[in-house]
Amino acid sequence: VGAFGKYEYRRFRGFTVGGVERNRNDNVFQAGTQADFFIAHWFYMGASYIATINDSNLDLTQGGINYTKHLVLGRIGVTY
Repeated sequence: VGAFGKYEYRRFRGFTVGGVERNRNDNVFQAGTQADFFIAHWFYMGASYIATINDSNLDLTQGGINYTKHLVLGRIGVTY
């Protein structure tokens, strides 16, 4: 079982929107958790969930992108 969190500040310079140069700044937050269960010493199953949020200082018409993404994964694995 595990969990994580991450923050990134991204700067994009030189965007030209409608003939006007703009700077775009994004705040990206990401958090997730995962769990694995060993059925045998060599075989496991697991699942994970990751949420990502991008918050831009510009709206979509100005070249910014705001979004929320949810990702759910299931997996099986073999260790050797």
